[in-house]
Amino acid sequence: MSGNMAVYILKRILIAILIVFLVSVFAKALMHMLPGDPVRLAMGFEAKEEDVEAFRVRMNLDKPIHMQYILWVKGLFKGDMGWSVLYDRPNRDIFAERLPRSIAIGLPAVIISSVFAIIFGIICAVNRGKWSDQIITFLMTLGLGTPVFWLGIFGIYIFAIRLRVLPIQGFTSPFVNFGEYVRKAILPVACMSIPMIAGVARQTRTNMLDAINQDYVRTARAYGISERKIQMKYALKNALIPVVTIIGLQLRIVIGGSVLIENVFNIPGIGSLLVTAINNRDYFVVQNAVLLISIFTVSVNLLVDILYGFIDPKIRLERKGG
Repeated sequence: MSGNMAVYILKRILIAILIVFLVSVFAKALMHMLPGDPVRLAMGFEAKEEDVEAFRVRMNLDKPIHMQYILWVKGLFKGDMGWSVLYDRPNRDIFAERLPRSIAIGLPAVIISSVFAIIFGIICAVNRGKWSDQIITFLMTLGLGTPVFWLGIFGIYIFAIRLRVLPIQGFTSPFVNFGEYVRKAILPVACMSIPMIAGVARQTRTNMLDAINQDYVRTARAYGISERKIQMKYALKNALIPVVTIIGLQLRIVIGGSVLIENVFNIPGIGSLLVTAINNRDYFVVQNAVLLISIFTVSVNLLVDILYGFIDPKIRLERKGG
């Protein structure tokens, strides 16, 4: 690895660490930014004062905010994510249960949407102006404009209530019963995939058309290279570079889940956990969930930045010069 590449990666890592630090500060300060006493809100106004004070001491909330932050971070490095008031359980155990469920729904959605989106984007770009391009472009616009929760309700009505071929809601681990997992995952995965397919396909089409009109493509045509080879080898390679960023940004749903989809299909994942914790003032769950999702998102963006430098050295050199 060259010195320039090492410097580039080091800069990306330092920026990622800074972002995670700022997010952790915000996550911890979240309770103090809200009006009222977070402990009283969490335990309820009917709780006895001595119980409230005991809970405040137990959670280190009787200490200054900077000490609370230091103790919280130390606990995280030891695997201690605190205690959930709502579930009366360690947050670590709750996230260990919920995280695999969100991944089991979000990861297939990202993979499926990425593959189909790139295929549809290429078809539209290669057949620009033809009926296939017009139909797919119309469906992409429809997919971008349709609310995800409406897709979920519509899918339940058609496939679960009317046709009765799929279950209405629920989740089964693929390690417990893979067939039942597939049956229950089809609708939520499809509903999560449709907007992502529409967005990535649209971006792929635009980048592909832009690449086809570049000077190097016209030069390749002048040398007699076949149109298919130009499209697949030269235009597609350059068109997919910005698409990597779009796909990377969508990877956040793998760990964060889709809040709407998880609630529509009653999937007990991270997204539904976050909504429930907010509604019930369980801020200790909220701050850990926000940090966990943010760390994953920042890590994915860091990986995409590093891949950018390997895929296109020009990007690395431009950023270094800037």
